[in-house]
Amino acid sequence: MEEVAEWCKGEVRTEEHTNSAKGRTTIDRFIKVRVHRPLNERQTKAYVGDHILYAGTSFKVYTNKAFTSNFDPVDVEDLKVCAQCLRGGYQG
Repeated sequence: MEEVAEWCKGEVRTEEHTNSAKGRTTIDRFIKVRVHRPLNERQTKAYVGDHILYAGTSFKVYTNKAFTSNFDPVDVEDLKVCAQCLRGGYQG
């Protein structure tokens, strides 16, 4: 988590949640991410299982559900071809 926080220039933090029905308190770790114009506070917190993307000029935080509903899976071989294209080496 610390390495990801360093990459996105975020900060690892904790927050306490109390379940009043069960009388139990839990502490969650997350990365506080600087997000340009977030719609809500949750979009600035990356928990384990969330995705952090660099979007041109800033970072965005996606829950796994939001990420999988907004982006299509990519085959690893397609990524290799794409990387070759960026380097000017693909003759496909």
